[in-house]
Amino acid sequence: SILLFFRIITLFSIVLRQALLPFSRFLKSPAPPSVLPRFPKPAVPRSPSLKLSELRRKKPSISFNGCSWMMVFHLGAATALVDRLGYEGVEHIRLCGASCGSLVAVALVARV
Repeated sequence: SILLFFRIITLFSIVLRQALLPFSRFLKSPAPPSVLPRFPKPAVPRSPSLKLSELRRKKPSISFNGCSWMMVFHLGAATALVDRLGYEGVEHIRLCGASCGSLVAVALVARV
């Protein structure tokens, strides 16, 4: 029964390899930049309700939790903060984080 199992696995890998062979050219090298789609970055207006003087006075805090699967969400939130407030506004926010959330907080502070 083990021999039959290995034969089935071998046959499956051969069939899978043959099925993916036409797509192997995409795996060998990245697409040239001219082929990749270009999407314009939407212009996000800075929020008039969040003024730098209010940020300096209130000193809000943002904490990014630790969960590697949430890092994409945290990066999106950090991008939204920079788009809305700019780096000069983010400087007046206390940032903290745990695990991968600390990496996002450091990236915000380091302006990466």
